[in-house]
Amino acid sequence: MVSRLKIQNLVLIREADLELPSGLIAVTGETGAGKTIFAQAIGLLMGSRGDASLVGPAGTDAYVEAEIEFSSGFFAMHDFGRINDLNPEGGSKLVVARRVFGDGRSRAYVEGRTVPRADVAALVERAVAMSGQFEQRRLARASHRLELLDAFVGRGQRELLEKTSIAWNDLCSAVEGHKRVLESSENQKEYFVELSDLVEATKGLMPGCETDLATEARRLQSSTSLVKAAATAAEALSSESDDSGALASLASATKALTEVEGISDEIDSARAELSNIEIVTQEASAVLRRFLATEQTDATRIEQVGSELQRIADIKRRFGEKNLDSLLERADAAASELAEMSEGDPVELAEARLAKAESKFEKLTTDLHDARVVAATSYASAAKEELCALGLGSGELVVELTPKDPSSTGTDEVSFLIRANQG
Repeated sequence: MVSRLKIQNLVLIREADLELPSGLIAVTGETGAGKTIFAQAIGLLMGSRGDASLVGPAGTDAYVEAEIEFSSGFFAMHDFGRINDLNPEGGSKLVVARRVFGDGRSRAYVEGRTVPRADVAALVERAVAMSGQFEQRRLARASHRLELLDAFVGRGQRELLEKTSIAWNDLCSAVEGHKRVLESSENQKEYFVELSDLVEATKGLMPGCETDLATEARRLQSSTSLVKAAATAAEALSSESDDSGALASLASATKALTEVEGISDEIDSARAELSNIEIVTQEASAVLRRFLATEQTDATRIEQVGSELQRIADIKRRFGEKNLDSLLERADAAASELAEMSEGDPVELAEARLAKAESKFEKLTTDLHDARVVAATSYASAAKEELCALGLGSGELVVELTPKDPSSTGTDEVSFLIRANQG
């Protein structure tokens, strides 16, 4: 539960520090009394987007802080991301906060440490349930009802949902692959040649190589200008024909000041500065000489790079891809498919892959459904207790599960049937 709420410079609230009792809290007041701002403060802690308009006139940022009390073992039962890594079980309270800056950026904190906003939101949503006059509309969304029931199941359900989502993607991929193989089975030879051409054409190419080659091409094309600039700078710093270079001038000036060292603080300071400049200039001169010694315009390499870039452009145009990385992903998939073809009949392999994906997805959705069936009864009982606390002891909530088309969240649809009293 949230036992304390602190608000600073949020819209029209300069500062508020509230001690909150346990149980149901109703915030009432006339229009303009600040109910919405209070709700915005809680909303920020529950993950709503920060906005520059929330910053009041009394400072450069808005700040909301809450003290949350939790029971022993609470964090062992729930996963709140990085917050769990802070080992909050060492006490019974935790301070969470959200700061919104004048440019609209925001930061979330736990015990003064920056954490992801989503982690704080997940924790606060467990500690407080807030309802406004339109809050109940969210219950009209089937996806929200399913989220509520799954959250009630606990941490294991979240992991199961993640596995189910992955299994659903694998199943969709298997269905598509099976369809593609069936469509191409009549023209298997042509399809085999198409895959082989794609793999052969992209052989030796790596993700990002086009960008690297383009960068090298620009560098090679600028080689002449680079050498000219480096030579001019090196000549200005250190002339080999006379003593007119910058290094010679610096050495001469430093020597002159060294001869009167120890007489004037100003002169000594100037000599030290010149000495530092001389060292830096010597290093810069050495860098330029090394560059001139190693840099050369390589006409052959320029031709090689240009030819490779043209080959990549031709391959992308041939296979209808604008992006080389996407084309290489297709080539990897083609290589895998070719390997499968060499192992046996493509249709049989695709059917086996599809059957395996279907079996895995069915197992996970069954586990999801079983957990939801058990949770539905417990959820309804918990809701009954809440209704009693609100003075609606004769009310009733029924959680009803019905089948739906398969998706990444399983094959269940949840309905909440409620009556406030026996009448």
